[in-house]
Amino acid sequence: MPAWSYPPWELCYRGSMDRRYAVLAAAALATLAVDCKGKDESGPLFQGSESLELGPTSLEDHAIRAWMVTAEVSLPRQAEPSTWESDVEMDILFSSGEASMDAAFVVRECNGGTVHANLIFPREGDAGSTSDESFELSRFVADCPIQEACVRTLCVEASNHRSAPLELTVGLSVTLRSDAPAEDDGDTINVPIDLTLEEIVP
Repeated sequence: MPAWSYPPWELCYRGSMDRRYAVLAAAALATLAVDCKGKDESGPLFQGSESLELGPTSLEDHAIRAWMVTAEVSLPRQAEPSTWESDVEMDILFSSGEASMDAAFVVRECNGGTVHANLIFPREGDAGSTSDESFELSRFVADCPIQEACVRTLCVEASNHRSAPLELTVGLSVTLRSDAPAEDDGDTINVPIDLTLEEIVP
C-alpha cells in the first residue's frame, strides 16, 4: 500500500517503528564490533619465551669451539587439545680486526645426526670486517609430552679457518606459542623455559 494511503497517525507510528528498528540494529552492530574487537585482541592460550647471549667470545686462528643448547619446559594441560609453535632463533655475528675472514657455523643434533645449517662466513654481500646471519628452527619442542618435564638439546660449532683471531657473538632465543586464543584478555598462561648454553668438546 503506498504511503499516501495511510492516515497521518499511522504514518507517524510506522516512522517511529522504523526509527526504533534502526536504533536496535545499530546497537546490535556496535555490540558485535566490540565482541569481535575483543576476540581479535585476546592473546594466545599459552606462551613462553627465553633468551641469552654468547660472547663476544674469541676464536683463535684455526680454532674450533662448540656449545650445547639445552631447553627444558613443561607444557600446560591446556596444550593437549590445541596446537602450538616452538622455535629456536639464532643471530650469529663474526667480527675480525681485518677486512677478511673465513669461518663456519654449524647447527646440528647433538647425537651427531642431522645437520640443520652449515653457514660460511663472510656471507654473500658482506665485504667489511663483520658478517652476520640469522637462523631459525621450528617445532623445537613439538613432540614434548603434556605436563611433564621435557628437555631438548641442539649443538652449535664455530670454526675459524684463518691464521688470525675472530670474535663470535650469538643471540639465542626459544619461543613457545599456542595457536588457540585465550578466552579473555590477560588469561594467557606463561610457560617457563629454562634455557642454558654449555661449551663442549667439538
